[in-house]
Amino acid sequence: MKNFAEKNNQLIVIFDVSFSVEKQVIQDYIVKEECPFIYDLNRGNLTTFQWYFSEEENLATLVEVSKSSDAWEELAAQVIGSPVNVRFDEFFTIEKLTILGSVSDSFKEKVEPMNPVFKAHTAGFSDP
Repeated sequence: MKNFAEKNNQLIVIFDVSFSVEKQVIQDYIVKEECPFIYDLNRGNLTTFQWYFSEEENLATLVEVSKSSDAWEELAAQVIGSPVNVRFDEFFTIEKLTILGSVSDSFKEKVEPMNPVFKAHTAGFSDP
């Protein structure tokens, strides 16, 4: 029988953001700059990097899924301060940051300025 309480090392980071720039400018930035940049740096750290936009409001959600908090931290260390990250900060206001999974104290310290909501994994399953 499947153990539904089995530990899941995955880390899911959800950025809920708002923006005031024209939506097409934002989408061009994501498709032409951000996605290629993250993809080239990734080295298998992220298994998912997906953007979702509200049709009627200037709101969007970025969902990043990584193999572990260490994998996410490794990639984030390369991204923070980069020109692509600076543009992200110019375009978006982080309204809410949700982090799902187990994270180290050092990880918590690094993201604390963004006032994240942390939720630890309890149970479930993934079907490959």
